[in-house]
Amino acid sequence: MPHPEPKAAVSPVDVELEKILALGDYTAAALGTVDASGSIFRVTTPRHSQAVALRYFPIGELPRQVVEACIEEITHTVRYRHLNIMVQHPPLLKQDSLLIETEFCVGGRLEYYIQNVKASGYALEESKVWMFVAQIAAGLAYLHSPRNGLGVRPHGALRPGNIAFRSDVTLKIGDYGLTKTLSTLAPEAYEQAMRYAAPEVRQTGIPSPPGDIWSVGCITYELCTFKKPSMPASAMLRRVKLGLQGYSPELCKFISSCLQVDPDARLTAEKALGLPQVKGAANELSKRVKERAEVSDDPTAPNQFDDDPRLAALKMAIKADSYELAKANVEHLTEGSASELLKYAIKARSVTVLPILCNKISERHILVELGAQKPLARQKDDTALIQALREEAPISIEGCRDQLGILTSTGSALIWAARSARVDVIPDLLCELGLQDRTGLTALMEAAGRGFLGCARYLQAEARMRTLDGITALMWAAIGGHESCVQLLKEYEEGLQTTKSFKLGRYHGGGWTALMFAACEGHPACVTLLLSEQALRNTFGESALDLARRQLADGCAWDAFRYRHCIRLLEEASTPLDRPSSG
Repeated sequence: MPHPEPKAAVSPVDVELEKILALGDYTAAALGTVDASGSIFRVTTPRHSQAVALRYFPIGELPRQVVEACIEEITHTVRYRHLNIMVQHPPLLKQDSLLIETEFCVGGRLEYYIQNVKASGYALEESKVWMFVAQIAAGLAYLHSPRNGLGVRPHGALRPGNIAFRSDVTLKIGDYGLTKTLSTLAPEAYEQAMRYAAPEVRQTGIPSPPGDIWSVGCITYELCTFKKPSMPASAMLRRVKLGLQGYSPELCKFISSCLQVDPDARLTAEKALGLPQVKGAANELSKRVKERAEVSDDPTAPNQFDDDPRLAALKMAIKADSYELAKANVEHLTEGSASELLKYAIKARSVTVLPILCNKISERHILVELGAQKPLARQKDDTALIQALREEAPISIEGCRDQLGILTSTGSALIWAARSARVDVIPDLLCELGLQDRTGLTALMEAAGRGFLGCARYLQAEARMRTLDGITALMWAAIGGHESCVQLLKEYEEGLQTTKSFKLGRYHGGGWTALMFAACEGHPACVTLLLSEQALRNTFGESALDLARRQLADGCAWDAFRYRHCIRLLEEASTPLDRPSSG
C-alpha cells in the first residue's frame, strides 16, 4: 500500500495570516517584520485609505480588567498627530483577539538600520546622527508639550525597535504611552525597552519626560558606538566623557546632558530643538523632504507662491501634511496667500496642517475669501460620524476619515461638531470648512448662533458666507445675544445686510443688519458693539432704532428694561432725524 504524501509544514506566520484574514475585515495581509513585540503585518482594510501595520494579540486567557486597561491606554493615543509620531488607530476586539493598528512605515525600524550599518563595517556619519536626533526630539517635544491640545504624554518605552522610517527621510516614533499594554501583551519588547529606561523609571515603573530624554541619550550612544546601553550606566558615561572616536565634542556633550542621573538636570526635548546642530539638521531635513517630494505634485496646487521660498515651503507642508514644516513656515502666511493656501489644504485634506493655518488666520485676523466648497459626496442619511456627534458619543476621527466631506440632509460632521460645542474634534474636521447645509448654514454660523466662542475661533475662515436668505454668522450671534462672538466677527462682517427678502419668525423683509437683529432681540451689549450700523435701513426704510421702538410699542419686548436700554443707546448714536420729537 502506498504511503500518503506528507503534508507541507504550515509556518506559525501562515497560521496568523489565516486568522487575520478570517476576521473578515482585512482584504490583504502580509508579514511586514518581526520584532520583540511579535509579528507585524502589513494589512489593507476598507476602514483606512492606506495600508496599516497590525499587531495581533490573543487575549482569551487575560482577565477582563487587564484587557480593558490596555484598550483604554491605546485609545488615549489615537488623536496625537505629528510628523515624527506614528498614527495610532483605535484598538479592535475581534474573536478573543486584540488588534492594534498603526501607521505602516515602509522604511523599516531604526533597530535594523543600526544592525545593517554595523554589519557594513562603517561608522554612521555624524550628520545623520543629528538628523535622527532632531526628529526624535521633535516627536518627543510634541508628546511632552502641555500645549499640544491633548496633554503631556511621556513615551515610557522608547527604543530603536519602536522608531521607524516612514521613508528614507522621515522617522516616526511608535508605542508612545503604551507601557501597560507592552508589559502585558509584549513583555519581551517591554523588557528590551527597560534597557533604555532611566534609573528612576526602572525603579518606579512610572514614565516621565526626563525618563524619555535618558532613552534618547542611550539611543544616540548606540548610533555612535553600535553598543546597547548598559546598567549601571557609569561605564557608558565614562566612555562618553572621554570622547567618542569620530564624533564631535558637541555630540558627546549632548549625550552626557541626556544621561544625567538627576532627572531635573537633563536636557528637555524642547531645549534640544534649540541646539545649533539640531536646528541645522532640521533645516537639512526640510530640504531633503522638498527634494524627494514625498507627495507627488498636484497640478491644481496654487503655483503663484513658488517664487517665494517661504510660501513654497508652506505649500510643501500642505502637500506632505507636515506638522513640523507647517509650524516652521506658517509665520509667512499673508493676507494675499491665505485664501488660496487654505483652499488647497482643504482640497488636499491636510488634517495636520489645517489647524495650524486656521489658528494663524484667527491670530492675525486675516479675512479669507473661502466661499462655498463642494462636498465630496451627498447622501440623505447621516454618516456614523454625524450620528456619534448628534448623540454626543465618544468619537475616533481616525476610524471615520472616509466619511469626511460627506454632506447629508442634516449637514456635515463639522457643522454638527459646531452645533454640539465639540471643540475637541473640530480641529480634525477642518477639511469640511466651507460646506453648507440645505439652508446655507455653515459651521461658523452654528457656533456663533449658540455662543460657542472656542469653536468659532477655529472657523473664522467661513466669515462673510451667507445662508440662502443672506444671513451671516455675525447676524446669528446678534440674534442670540452672544457678545463675545459678535466681538470676534464684527471686523469681518460689520455693515453687511441680508441680500434677499426672508421670513425668520416675526422678522421679514430684506436689508437687515446684525444691529437690527440685536435691537429687536433686546441685547444692549451687542447693540453697543454694532452701533456703526445704526444709519443703515432695511428694504422697508426702517433703522435699528425704528425696529426697537416698534418691538416695545407692540408689546413684543420680553424685557422692557433691556429694550429701553437698546433704544437709549441707539438714540444717543442716531442723527437728529431719527430722534423722537420733543413737541
